[in-house]
Amino acid sequence: MRSLEDEQVDLILLDVMMPGMNGFETCKRLKKNVNTVDIPVIFMTALSSIEDKVTGFKAGGVDYITKPFNKAEVLARLQTHLNLRKQKQKLDRTLNELRMQSDTLEQQVQERTMALENSNSQMQLQKQEILEKNIALKVVLDHHKLYQKNYEEMVAGQLKQLVYPYLELLQQNIRLEENKEYVSLIGKHLDSIVASFSGSTFSPGWKLTAKESLVADLVKKGKNTKEIGILLKISPRTAETYRNSIRKKIGLTNKKTRLQEYLCSTPVLD
Repeated sequence: MRSLEDEQVDLILLDVMMPGMNGFETCKRLKKNVNTVDIPVIFMTALSSIEDKVTGFKAGGVDYITKPFNKAEVLARLQTHLNLRKQKQKLDRTLNELRMQSDTLEQQVQERTMALENSNSQMQLQKQEILEKNIALKVVLDHHKLYQKNYEEMVAGQLKQLVYPYLELLQQNIRLEENKEYVSLIGKHLDSIVASFSGSTFSPGWKLTAKESLVADLVKKGKNTKEIGILLKISPRTAETYRNSIRKKIGLTNKKTRLQEYLCSTPVLD
């Protein structure tokens, strides 16, 4: 037993009948020792009863050879057990390598998971910052649009209140046709300016009502009669009436010409 602790062997042959400690007890102690537990033990003894063989295998033996024995058979058995031990050792090494690889992989997965979690946290923070900036930007843009709208409405209102009356007065009192054309041209340009301020893309020279201008805008955007009715909360028949009125006011008498195409192709200034 002491010699086995200092020297590693591939296989142990034990006789059962030995002075002091018998082979069965020796085998049990070998299997309890971490240094010898994996070494195959083969019993070689004259005891050939079934009970002795069972005792030997229970003690931890891998084979039980009874005397007298055949040398060739014994050598074949020994070689078989040596091969099995080598295969077991190789398998143990492979398993250890796999365990190490598995541990390494698990560590890498944990590290990458932590890195992804940190990256995701940073992305969430950046996303929140961008969202807050977008909200702030939207507020600024909304205020700017409101200011622009109020300013344009104020300018359009002042033009209508302070300029148009005098323009009409000039139109009524000018006698030369050439001067009337100049005044008319000025009026058209002012109409276009007012129209751009009010958000309409149609010439006020067409004399469209507010509802007709709204219908014309929707037609230009490609809305059909049914969709216009839904958006303006009017019946399709009423929407169609507005369309016909618009065609009449803009001078579109050719029924083959689509209203949308005509509105899209007509410039703001006449």
